[in-house]
Amino acid sequence: MYDNIADMDAQVGGILAQLEADGLAQNTIVFYWSDHGDGVPRAKRSLYDSGLHVPLMIRWPEMSPGIANSVNDRLVSLIDLAPTVLALAGVEIPAHLQGRVIIGPKGTPAPEFVFGARDRMDIEYDMMRSARDRQFLYIRNFSPELPYAGHIIYRNQSDIMQEWLRLQAERTLTGPAALWMRASRPAEELYDAAADPHQVRNLAADDKHRPTLERLRKAVTDWMTRINDQGAINEPEMIQRMWPGGVQPETSQPYIVPRRDLDAPSRRDSMAIGGAPMEVVIYVPTQGASIGYTTEDGPAAKWRLYTGPIRVEAPMTLRAKAIRYGYKESAETRTAFTR
Repeated sequence: MYDNIADMDAQVGGILAQLEADGLAQNTIVFYWSDHGDGVPRAKRSLYDSGLHVPLMIRWPEMSPGIANSVNDRLVSLIDLAPTVLALAGVEIPAHLQGRVIIGPKGTPAPEFVFGARDRMDIEYDMMRSARDRQFLYIRNFSPELPYAGHIIYRNQSDIMQEWLRLQAERTLTGPAALWMRASRPAEELYDAAADPHQVRNLAADDKHRPTLERLRKAVTDWMTRINDQGAINEPEMIQRMWPGGVQPETSQPYIVPRRDLDAPSRRDSMAIGGAPMEVVIYVPTQGASIGYTTEDGPAAKWRLYTGPIRVEAPMTLRAKAIRYGYKESAETRTAFTR
């Protein structure tokens, strides 16, 4: 583990040194974070801090002196990285995007909670949701009849799990190790992460903590409603909704639409624009689809992701196609702009 850390540190140092050598260090924002928690039992795939608490460092040359070289203990979720990067790049944040901007001129206040979820672990199902504030962690187990550990073939082959399973079979497990290997669990868990950093003392049944339990319980319910949580839909039903009758749907063919009326007659495959530059938009009826476009022909054509209106100057042929994840790619639309 230490060798891996040293190797990782050297790789990051090499990247930072290259930025300096290229003269880009002062206009480059560097984000450094890890994947999920350690790939050991009760870390990866769990909603405890051991599974969700990861490092995050940001180097931003424009940070004010009060922010640079400081530690911030506000709640942050990695789902915040996408809107943060878009905001720092001056790109409009899509309305459907979850997360918040955590730094920069458009930064927003820290949330009261960050949320976690698990639904599938390889071939195993286990729906769980969590809310974490600065002190407490709340976990809701939608299948309390299942064991904590779950039967994960890949993980169970590891030396640590083999030893754990051996001790369990011998009935010699005690303490927190025995808790995690139980055959079932409570429907709700509540931990004081400040007093109990490893989250082994469940306070959900403690009357003294009932207001906290109800507050975090409501937070999870409100969050699931707000994001239209799809976890309650079983996978066969979800597949049927996405692929009715088991047939993969096809993304709709995109439309290439001029932004202003044209004096010359227009056809679907040819459009006269009188020599004047104009803007066109590309639209696809399939919700959630991404659109690609190019002005080149042939198999080596370079395609770009469509993000907004395109400037067109004749003569030019604009090609577009679209795809939604899980769908077949659309048919291609070609529109020739002529003088």
